[in-house]
Amino acid sequence: MKRKPSALDWSNLIQGLPTETVVIDQDGHFDETVSPHFAKWMKGTAND
Repeated sequence: MKRKPSALDWSNLIQGLPTETVVIDQDGHFDETVSPHFAKWMKGTAND
């Protein structure tokens, strides 16, 4: 790497990534229907 990525570089890099709000309760559980991308990532099936 010739230089450190700038804030604009990072912004452009992550622009198309899905974002979602994940609410985790006091027992460590979350609603998979509200946060489906997070649920897939946690199960290890995010690239399926």
